[in-house]
Amino acid sequence: PATGYQFLRWIIKDTDNSTTVYNYTNPSGGFLHTFTSSSELYAEFIPQGAAMFCLLGNETVLYLKLSEAIKAAAEGSNKVVVLHRSGKLYHEIESTTYYDAAANKYTIPAGVTLLIPNSDNMADYVVHMDALTGNQIGSGFSEKKKLTIGDGQDIDVYGDICIYAKVAANTGAVGPYGRVHLEENSDITLKSGARLNTLGYITGHKNSSVIAENGATVREVLQVGDWRGGGAMS
Repeated sequence: PATGYQFLRWIIKDTDNSTTVYNYTNPSGGFLHTFTSSSELYAEFIPQGAAMFCLLGNETVLYLKLSEAIKAAAEGSNKVVVLHRSGKLYHEIESTTYYDAAANKYTIPAGVTLLIPNSDNMADYVVHMDALTGNQIGSGFSEKKKLTIGDGQDIDVYGDICIYAKVAANTGAVGPYGRVHLEENSDITLKSGARLNTLGYITGHKNSSVIAENGATVREVLQVGDWRGGGAMS
């Protein structure tokens, strides 16, 4: 591939307009497809290190542009957008319903959830937004999925963001976890009615922020270290 790009997948389009997608096939390992008619074969490439998204339970259709994934969720019955592949949020250049190019700002509408998982298995997920319910998947404290929001990129949230981790009652995250990282001058703004539910992590530059406006809900793990309890409470 050209400098700065990486192979993503093979796409085969048949004359009847049906499409077969081979996600993340290793070119050196090869793949098997039986051609039954005249077909077009495409190799798809994406920017190096770019994040990819899908809808919960459907890994066949992948989205490089977060705005397209949000649109699919908003207009369909599947309302959960999942970070499928860790990476940096792709910088879009054209405005859409859910992306303002001039402001470099995304919108997650009410009813749509952005899920940062801690497992590759889509079947592991039931999205919990009304309580901090840990996803007890996997072992070993390690970062499983990470979404990096680039310099100057903002997200206005009217729906939900859920960041998973395997947790224990007395120690917080103990296994695989998801993370959102904000680069300089990037913000996540929770509008009235929005919910942020995080057992994983949100990190960022000192000039980045998560802003919860009046009417928003934030749920996260609170840990107090070296708390003796007992008589120290009196």
